[in-house]
Amino acid sequence: MTTTADLRATVGSYWTAADLRDWDTFAATLADDVLYDLPQTRERIRGKERYLSSNRDCPGDRRESVERTVADRDGRRVAVRRCSRSTIGSCAPSTFSRST
Repeated sequence: MTTTADLRATVGSYWTAADLRDWDTFAATLADDVLYDLPQTRERIRGKERYLSSNRDCPGDRRESVERTVADRDGRRVAVRRCSRSTIGSCAPSTFSRST
């Protein structure tokens, strides 16, 4: 069973690895069948390798930091407020869910 602490640690590792461009650690946080939807462009990325490539190949110098992480008691859902900065700094909320 996934605990709240486990989920928070995984999310922390994910964003730290993204910020450091540590793609091996980043990949280790992903499920093989990851699905990423971008509602603003209606793009859908399926699978670990495609999602990893989309992040690794993203142009620019993007920096990521987590401002707040909240996880449910069952270790199934977590909400993250993160700040993503590139040329123009902006903060964006992100929500992740995990099925057990």
